[in-house]
Amino acid sequence: KSDTGKNYVHEGLDIISHPDEYVYSPIEGKVVRQIFPYKNDQSLEGIEIVGTGKYSNYKIRFFYLQGNYSGDVKPGQVIGTAQDLTIKYPKITNHIHVEVRFLENLIDPHDFFRKSF
Repeated sequence: KSDTGKNYVHEGLDIISHPDEYVYSPIEGKVVRQIFPYKNDQSLEGIEIVGTGKYSNYKIRFFYLQGNYSGDVKPGQVIGTAQDLTIKYPKITNHIHVEVRFLENLIDPHDFFRKSF
């Protein structure tokens, strides 16, 4: 259940972070756009990376990240900094939310990161 008491399906992996902590790309790809987890609140944001090379069938979305909103990235390259979620949710643990798609299908990020690294 969410903080509002509504049921929802969690479609990604939450990685504990600290505000302004650097976040690194796990893949080779291209940052294609800025994204927002909440349509009515653009203070929290993220990016979407479309994979290239051996990652060409992957798409990774990072939420709660301020970053560069276009350009090529390599594995290990800084793609942004973690945002402070406690501004919106005072009792939450700060984190980056990561979603992984393969051939446009949502996959378990745990499986992706285990195989890739």
